[in-house]
Amino acid sequence: MPSPNELRVSDLKAKYEEVASSPVFARLYEDDPEFGHMFSVLHQRLNDHFNEINGRAETTRHYWADNSRALLDFMRELDEDLYELKRAGVDATLAEHYREALERCKPWLSRSGGSTVPADFTRIEVIKYEPVLSRTLSAIKLAKRPETLKLDMVGEGSYAIVYSYVDPDYGVKFAVKRAKRGIASNDLQRFRREFEVMKGAELPLCGRSLSV
Repeated sequence: MPSPNELRVSDLKAKYEEVASSPVFARLYEDDPEFGHMFSVLHQRLNDHFNEINGRAETTRHYWADNSRALLDFMRELDEDLYELKRAGVDATLAEHYREALERCKPWLSRSGGSTVPADFTRIEVIKYEPVLSRTLSAIKLAKRPETLKLDMVGEGSYAIVYSYVDPDYGVKFAVKRAKRGIASNDLQRFRREFEVMKGAELPLCGRSLSV
């Protein structure tokens, strides 16, 4: 019998599989075969709302009633779905820029009669060419063990995040360095060069660092 977490994930996947996703957004999440479609659908819906709000802010400053209700419902749905993923052990996050944009809109959105976009409303920068939803690396699978090990985030730089875990066989701490999604091509090349250097280095076990 499936576990509660497996049922949560299965229901979420089924919910979003019924919704078509534009290739423009699907291409941003190709490296996540499990939740990429869900994230692309959410990204597309966010951009649709933000583009409409930007347009109304520059014209009549009136955001239609149906659209206002739809965005309020979407905000609640997004929070609920991300929460369900988290309960299932999948730590998915929305880009801070988009999270802040939703928080800016929430106070003036109304469920009836439409919503008035504030006169001092700052245009939302719509993200088209990089993911706005991503999964945090929270666990790692070792070849010799059936279970996964929890990862702790220990640092973050401009293009990568560093996690650590204690290897149960050796009893020492290892580091895992992961490139951020959507980083510039020159930063990605820099990360790959660093990976090749680390892979070829002969380091003592206690100081070894893994890059992925």
